[in-house]
Amino acid sequence: MSFYYEFVKSELNLPVKATIYEVHKNELHWHKHIEIVMVLAGSVSKRIDAKKYLLKAGDLAFVNSNEVHNTAITDESNLLLAMQINPKFFKVIYPNFMDSYFECNEVLINNPNEQVKDNIKRYLAHIVKELVQRNVGYRSNIASFLFLLMGELLAISPLVKREDKKLGSDEDLIRLERILNYIDSHINRAVTLKEIADNEHLSYYYASHFIKEKLGMTFQEYLNQTRLDKALYLLMYSEKTSQEISKELGFRNLAAFNKLFKEEYGLTPSKYLEAFFKGHTAPNPQQDNYIYKKREGINVFYEEKDNIPPAVRTYFDVDRTNALEILFSYVKDEEKPLKIASDSNKESLIIRADANKDGQEIKPYWRKLITATRAAEGLRENWQNQLQEMQKEIAFEQIRFHGILSDDMMVFQTSLTGEVSYNWTYVDNLLDKLLANNIKPFVELSFMPDDLKSNNQKAYWWGANVSPPNDLNKWLDLISAFVKHLINRYGLAEVESWYFEVWNEPELEYIYWTGTKEDYFEFYKATVSAIKKISPKIKVGGPSITHQAIKDGTWLEDFLHYCVLNQVPLDFVSLHISRTLSRSRSR
Repeated sequence: MSFYYEFVKSELNLPVKATIYEVHKNELHWHKHIEIVMVLAGSVSKRIDAKKYLLKAGDLAFVNSNEVHNTAITDESNLLLAMQINPKFFKVIYPNFMDSYFECNEVLINNPNEQVKDNIKRYLAHIVKELVQRNVGYRSNIASFLFLLMGELLAISPLVKREDKKLGSDEDLIRLERILNYIDSHINRAVTLKEIADNEHLSYYYASHFIKEKLGMTFQEYLNQTRLDKALYLLMYSEKTSQEISKELGFRNLAAFNKLFKEEYGLTPSKYLEAFFKGHTAPNPQQDNYIYKKREGINVFYEEKDNIPPAVRTYFDVDRTNALEILFSYVKDEEKPLKIASDSNKESLIIRADANKDGQEIKPYWRKLITATRAAEGLRENWQNQLQEMQKEIAFEQIRFHGILSDDMMVFQTSLTGEVSYNWTYVDNLLDKLLANNIKPFVELSFMPDDLKSNNQKAYWWGANVSPPNDLNKWLDLISAFVKHLINRYGLAEVESWYFEVWNEPELEYIYWTGTKEDYFEFYKATVSAIKKISPKIKVGGPSITHQAIKDGTWLEDFLHYCVLNQVPLDFVSLHISRTLSRSRSR
């Protein structure tokens, strides 16, 4: 039995691709994206791994990443929506998402929870509506609906650890998955076909033939597609130049990168970026055998073969008006609140209160801590004015922010001769203003100064370096000098009333920390020890972990075990509790 691999291209560099289509024949295939199929009209037969389902109008089916699947016709016509979502999008909130899968089709298809189905269809409709209209803020709205969509799936099926779940039992597909994972994880350097062949104990010729046969494209074509996909993301969402992107992603040179980019997207990187920020959709290439159409903001490719009806009819070949009417019917009554599926079977509870009776004083727990963005923004006059106004009305006790040691605070400098100097001017200006407004700093010790970085990995648009130090002793000297300066300026008793937190979300590797879990444990131990040598009463803790990471894995448990086993001080545990795109902090 043969399968083929589908390379799902980004559209507008979004983590989601929506296709409305009519299927006549669809071969078995697989891809790295997760996919939700919704039958808008008629019926189809859907195979997912070894199971087959009959889907009728209004039904949903879910395809995990790397699951072999296809769609076949029944005795009636059909109209479908396929929503393909890049699973990496959910990794920030669900760190183990890439190693997990859902088992939700039995609930979605055979024993449907109608409330969950209605909510999922509503979110799918919202995403399509955002893609079609592209109003201001549509990218953020799409992200919100994707997280809400994931919440509904989690309500009916918890994430299951993938472990040995592979692409069926086909050894060739298992090998191909291994090869693709290797390429993706080494995309930032010049990975070669010979390297792939050696890793798989294959000859160079056999590896080349194997990849071409299974992927339908050559090794170099797949490598270029993957690099260009990431290049597009870096181009639009980082401050890196084309030269830097070309070098980072292993292109031979800038000219080669520009040539491939123009072939793929129709414009050079600079022209594409210019078109994007002017509000236009940059064109895709008009390759041989392909027809490019643009209508009302939707870009579609379809393969045109004379006198041969396509197996899958695309967006513009189907009844577009009917399809959108069906979809948008789920979002007509927006004034009606969404019901929470998990609470749908609970009885209503009526609470009555007698305002004439004595009650208990409400403790304003929300005043304990507020968060800001980064330290450097606290130097701005408008930020400080808002802080002053906020404190008059609410009076928070503490404030937490990122990057007090980042380069925009100009704390750490190294001369050409290697001499280290510290500059506390901006730090003093910020902390003086906080204390003048009766709010204490909750000091997050981050991020890595550029002269101390061990690699170039950065987070946020303002370039927070998230690597471990290239010299741990210099980092510890910086921390010691920082704490001693605070004591000299504000007094020991004052500083002992503050909280010092070591880093931010180190469990999200290559997002906020490029070292390993064990590297962070040692980093924490060394940092807290340096501070406790100055004063054992200064409160130091962490690890500033996301709540989802606690639910999905043992990262926090391992950290606590390490602290106990090695007698490492831990005065408090900090964690983040997230709900969709909002975030609060608990300590």
